[in-house]
Amino acid sequence: MCGSHMAEEGNSGVQVSETGVLLEDKTMLAKRFIGGLLVLAIVLGLGATGTHAAEILFVSSMDPAHMPGDDALKAFMEDLGHTVTYFDDDESEADTEVAAAAADLVFISESVGSGGIRTEITEIETPMVITECWGWDEMGLTSGGGAGQNVVTTDLEIVAEGHPLAAGLSGTVPVLTALASERGTARFGNGIAGDEALVIAQATLADNETYDVIFVYERGAALPVAPADGSPQFAADTRVCLGFDEQSYLVWNENAYALLRAAIDYAMGTLANVALAYRPEPTNGADAVLTPLFRWMPGDGAVLHDVYIGTTPDLGPDDLVASRQPLTMYWHLPGLDPGVTYYWRVDEVEMDTVTTHTGTVWSFTMQAMTAYKPDPADGSLDAPAAPNLTWLPGQTVAKHHVYFGDSLDAVTQGAADADKGETTDPNFAPGTLDGATDYYWRVDEIAVDGQVRTGAVWAFTTNLPVDGFEAYTDEEGSRIYETWIDGWTNDTGSTVGYVEAPFAEQNIVNSGVQSMPLDYNNVNAPFYSEAEREFAAAQDWTVNDVTTLVLAVRGRPTNAAATLSIMLEDASRKTATVAYSDPEALTKGKWTEWAIPLSDFAGVNLARVQKIYIVVGDPDNPTPGGSGLLFIDDIRVRK
Repeated sequence: MCGSHMAEEGNSGVQVSETGVLLEDKTMLAKRFIGGLLVLAIVLGLGATGTHAAEILFVSSMDPAHMPGDDALKAFMEDLGHTVTYFDDDESEADTEVAAAAADLVFISESVGSGGIRTEITEIETPMVITECWGWDEMGLTSGGGAGQNVVTTDLEIVAEGHPLAAGLSGTVPVLTALASERGTARFGNGIAGDEALVIAQATLADNETYDVIFVYERGAALPVAPADGSPQFAADTRVCLGFDEQSYLVWNENAYALLRAAIDYAMGTLANVALAYRPEPTNGADAVLTPLFRWMPGDGAVLHDVYIGTTPDLGPDDLVASRQPLTMYWHLPGLDPGVTYYWRVDEVEMDTVTTHTGTVWSFTMQAMTAYKPDPADGSLDAPAAPNLTWLPGQTVAKHHVYFGDSLDAVTQGAADADKGETTDPNFAPGTLDGATDYYWRVDEIAVDGQVRTGAVWAFTTNLPVDGFEAYTDEEGSRIYETWIDGWTNDTGSTVGYVEAPFAEQNIVNSGVQSMPLDYNNVNAPFYSEAEREFAAAQDWTVNDVTTLVLAVRGRPTNAAATLSIMLEDASRKTATVAYSDPEALTKGKWTEWAIPLSDFAGVNLARVQKIYIVVGDPDNPTPGGSGLLFIDDIRVRK
């Protein structure tokens, strides 16, 4: 999201202003609008039967500073009924190409870095919605601009009225409620669309020039400039450029969300079901709802609405609370119980009062009176040894009184040794706890009127940490490959860590801030790869009735298939090996938890574990194989 780009001159069908900025002439606008009407006819003819949701790949920076905006947009898409999967823009080009090709739609967030995704998947034949306007020029989508610029108005000018991407809007329409949010001044993309693009909306920005903010290239359309990745100069599939700034999502209004939905629906074509209700309030998954007011945006063609509310997702006739509702809101007069999770949906009824479109099931939780939704969850057997205890506060709460300890009676009775005092923040950090140990806690809520509401007693069990990979640094003596011995020492095909600092992986992590990258190469003898860690003192993995060894594993789609195994060695040098039963373990581009019953390591003295090995390939039957890179995180033992 950085960089500036100079406008280019000399393109046909455009004019150059005195400041050097390219502007469309009226003839070209007319041609684009006619083209849009033809596309509209096609979409109306093909899109009417589309009824199933899509798999959307949401490419994000995965930066905590950007996640509030990306989370809001992802939730919006999920409310439309689609399956949305985050994808880190730091992933390799090969992995990105595989993931993009497998998706129904790629959404490129404006949060991604300027050197990220945009030069990697331009040639992929998957529809895309690109809000990262800094990537438009590298993807060949603009003949100038290719960045974002501060807004001077909350309005857009719709220049292709009637096109599906215009979302039914016309003329000058506001899309923001203010020029800035708490995250900064809003920005629009300052695009200059090519001759074969259809411009939907424009805006005048801070330099007093008018730019294309929303435009689209159909599959096969010529691009105004050559893509930076060297791919052919035409659109490999539908490319919707939606120049809305992710950081200003807090001030988006209904029109902005309608245009976002239109972009998604249009790019997916027949995959979208625009007849469904969407954008529910309470939002899907909301966990602190206070009032029984329900609102939603209507599906296309809907004139009446059937509202269902229940306490299970299987909503039936008995859950119908409002039939043929004319308004897109409903107040549930019987009220809703505090602390209860409810499910609801809206079925859309067309003008004929017969055609009905069954809606998406959404859920929410009413705010309780007492503390609720503890984390770690009540009964968890895999809490970290240094947890941060959090909860959702009850209604009208001023303070929280925390009780914590390893005695159920002490916490239940509020004994002095379990009393951790009062706090105004709904979290408590008890410090580093004993591994594989049962703990109990409760939170009493103190209301603004001084009333004390006694909370439930919750329980969790800590795990026994083996290696979370957080302690390694880039300093000599504490580097990851100095603890996890690899092929440089054991003469196998493995390499632990990167060859340059930072040696541990710091972006692709399951938890915390680091994981272990393990490169395997089984092309040459000995045809297997092994990383091993020896403990300074033998580990007792029998304490407090622990039962399971757990680790987080993540591969890459481009990895060569191979057997992944864990081997344990005790202090007497007896070993046992367990292979991962999932043959696709190394090719999955997401974190997977591998849980291994300790009983599977037959013959090893689990009270004296001396070494742990991670093995790719088969040392007992070595055969030539391939190579790849996988990541390991959060190795622990739990009950």
